[in-house]
Amino acid sequence: MFFTIPHTFLLSAKGRKLTGTFPPKLHMTIYATHASVALLVMYFFWIPFGPKMEFIGVSKVIMNIFYIFSWILMAWSIYATGAMRQIGMEQWWKHLKNKPLNYKIPYEGPYRWIRHPIYTSFFGMIWFTPHWSSSHLLLSITWSIYLILGANNKDARLIKNLEYQPYFKKTPASPLQLLAKVFYRGFGAKRS
Repeated sequence: MFFTIPHTFLLSAKGRKLTGTFPPKLHMTIYATHASVALLVMYFFWIPFGPKMEFIGVSKVIMNIFYIFSWILMAWSIYATGAMRQIGMEQWWKHLKNKPLNYKIPYEGPYRWIRHPIYTSFFGMIWFTPHWSSSHLLLSITWSIYLILGANNKDARLIKNLEYQPYFKKTPASPLQLLAKVFYRGFGAKRS
């Protein structure tokens, strides 16, 4: 709740109006700062409850591989969009220098293959862990719904951009859609 409710609110028109007392460039700084603080607080103060389960053997190795890959994908995605932008520093710095913010939709790096690599990374980080508890399961289900809704809302916002429309049609939203696309092409090629 500490992450999802303010995170969603700050993206809304009412949230932008609330932060309207600050210069417009700083809205994303406030947004990114909140997200970073919320994730750090959750990480350091997380107290699991309920029954616990742990993967062992090969299943633990597989879960760890996917977990590590999720972190690598996150780092690659942040690099592609710009780490300073993701943590809100670029907006703050450009405001101080009185320079315009020229946000461009990234089409390189992981964005070349899937539209939402950061959402995908978070999805992997919450599901591919060998240590489970009831609270972790609750968090994973809640955040999965939030991530799916967030990706759909982001597409709905960006689809108004004429430059985004061909990218939206050509690029799958997630690795599962990418695999389905590759499988479908391969299957269709074999049948013809």
